[in-house]
Amino acid sequence: MIKASLKKLRFATFGFLVLLLALSPVNSVFAVGFGHGFHGTVKVDGVDAAIGTVISAHVGGTEYGNWTVTTSGQYVLIVQGEIDEGATIHFYVDGQEADQTFPFHDGWTTKLDLTAAGEVPPPFSMPCFIATAAYGTPTAEEINVLREFRDTVLLKSALGSRFVSLYYRFSPPIADFIAGHEAVRTLVREILIDPIVWLVDATGGSWRN
Repeated sequence: MIKASLKKLRFATFGFLVLLLALSPVNSVFAVGFGHGFHGTVKVDGVDAAIGTVISAHVGGTEYGNWTVTTSGQYVLIVQGEIDEGATIHFYVDGQEADQTFPFHDGWTTKLDLTAAGEVPPPFSMPCFIATAAYGTPTAEEINVLREFRDTVLLKSALGSRFVSLYYRFSPPIADFIAGHEAVRTLVREILIDPIVWLVDATGGSWRN
């Protein structure tokens, strides 16, 4: 009885969110500053994305919205923040880039069906969120070392690929917190990231060949 009630509540909540987005026709303005709303289906390798799958939206390597799937194969997502009008939004499904992109327009709502592959094809283009937050830039040389290790070592094994997928699912909110606190950024960089970079680079002779 309780499970059935929770299931009905989940569907009702999802339907309500879709209704809010659908009240405005595609490409119509509902309120300046409300962001750009998206909704539709989401499939991984042609199969409905499972409950718990995380959909995220990124512009210029920065996340501006995410949604955890509560109804299999469906998503609702609002992209908002200081985003240039017309900037390209890239969508990711559990850390893997979707086939679709869309230009940002504040005040629009758009039905956009997303599709993504089930495996991460190297080279992997997603940014290193926590390291980027710690160094304050995605172009730091230390981050390039981590990217190289990720693409050369981690993504070559099932366990490593699973770790990468989990990292991209859970790291964005952690990175946002780090980026907003200078003292935390310094602490994470000096105590966590720098030692990892040193170890990875020092052992490069074994994994780069």
